[in-house]
Amino acid sequence: VVMAEFMAAGHFQRHIRRMRRAALTRRNALLADWPTDVRGLGAAPCVVAGLHLTVPVTSVEREQTLLAQAEQVGVEI
Repeated sequence: VVMAEFMAAGHFQRHIRRMRRAALTRRNALLADWPTDVRGLGAAPCVVAGLHLTVPVTSVEREQTLLAQAEQVGVEI
């Protein structure tokens, strides 16, 4: 009942719009600041929407290095 009232009052749609704007802002920041000087990382992936992306790496060691670098600058993976 509470959820139905929440939705009927338009709060759910406002929440969805707010979350989409927040995700778009984060995605744009990620792509705008994509590092070009990280060896083996390559160009920014094509991300049309959302915050999920795939970054191919050549080895487990390289993956661990990239994960450590991301953690050092506050990127959660």
